[in-house]
Amino acid sequence: MALVLGQQALVSISDIDKVLNSEVFKSLGNAVLLSTKILSLLLSEAADVVAPYVAYLIMKKGIGSLDVVWLLQNYSSLKAAVEPHGVNPQEILNWFNGWDAHAGKHADKPQIIDAKLSEAIFTAPETQFKVFKEASFKFLDSSDRSEEGWKKIIVDAWPQVAIIARAMADKSVPLASAEPISDAIVATLSDYVHSDESVQLNNQTLAMLNALLQALDEQLRHVVGGRLRALFYSDPKDIGRLFEVLDSFGNLILDIQPANSEEATRLIRLLDYIGRYPDATQRAASFLDGKAEQLSRFRYSERLREGMASVVTKLENRTPRIFKKFARKSWFTSLFKSKTSKEIAEEVGDGIEE
Repeated sequence: MALVLGQQALVSISDIDKVLNSEVFKSLGNAVLLSTKILSLLLSEAADVVAPYVAYLIMKKGIGSLDVVWLLQNYSSLKAAVEPHGVNPQEILNWFNGWDAHAGKHADKPQIIDAKLSEAIFTAPETQFKVFKEASFKFLDSSDRSEEGWKKIIVDAWPQVAIIARAMADKSVPLASAEPISDAIVATLSDYVHSDESVQLNNQTLAMLNALLQALDEQLRHVVGGRLRALFYSDPKDIGRLFEVLDSFGNLILDIQPANSEEATRLIRLLDYIGRYPDATQRAASFLDGKAEQLSRFRYSERLREGMASVVTKLENRTPRIFKKFARKSWFTSLFKSKTSKEIAEEVGDGIEE
């Protein structure tokens, strides 16, 4: 058989495309060819030659023995090869579904699987890939995985694992390991804010964190938000990292009002940072501006009032709601003597507050 020859020998055969498409070859090939021989050629110089024949085998379900690991790893190459020959992605999945039980044996190694195949499987109809999906959910929600284990998953940020987590969230599959997941999310973000160089907040890491948060129930997301509030009022050396976290996850923090003078002092420092670095803090500024009512409720000491007035007046355009809330305060207008602040105070409503 020509296909068991080396790839260079194969492509050198005269009229090889006609040979592969002949009825005699197809009948004989179906009987003797193994997928390990034919499919691997799709990664070689012979890909264009054998692709029509592979498409034929898929459509006719003519492959009796499949190298499942090869397909798990090389789905995109297979798809690119056979699509021009009339095999669409759903037809590939319909065919591959016949090896679901075999594919499920490798679900505990999601990192080896082509991410596009993972996405296709978890968006496939409920009736397809039941074994693989169940095995993947079991892998992700292992009761043996500790907080440190979850931190490693977050830091590794395999797209395939994020796909599994999103699928569990979409299907409302309950997480037995929800608490260590929430602990790991907070610990990872805390490590990043406090300059642990082993943690990077890149797009893949953010996708993983958001997928895991989506898989948690609402109550646990509130718990995460409460713990992120403590992180917000921590004292990191690199405030920029804190604002990166706030940009992406500030929406989880329900109550940001300072609880004491120490937190109020740190809030002033953070607002000052927003004024100094507007381009890097747009989303965080919008988040804090939405909490203007909470921020204005705290009873600031005389010393803190001076600091707050100083930073808030510089944020009139960046955080207009915060500015207007503080402009109502009698102590604010007495500290900030400009005509603008008094005019704003009159415009925003019902008089001056104490």
